Amino acid sequence: MVLSLVIQGAICYLFEYFAANYLLNSGYGLPNAGASGAPIGDLMVITGTWLFGSYAAGRAFMLVQAFTVFLALIGTTSPA
Repeated sequence: MVLSLVIQGAICYLFEYFAANYLLNSGYGLPNAGASGAPIGDLMVITGTWLFGSYAAGRAFMLVQAFTVFLALIGTTSPA
């Protein structure tokens, strides 16, 4: 069980590492991320804009993702 968690963690870490480097090297640089109040939100807007074709759709994509993270936090901290 521990070995499966280590393997899964390594794969997820590598996926995140290469995905973040791809996004940071395609027009949204490290200085932009450093100056932003919400760099992960910015990356979600960029991804959503690319997927759906407009900034408004990218922003909606980011808000939906933020809401699902909020629900996951509530679900993991709920005593029931």
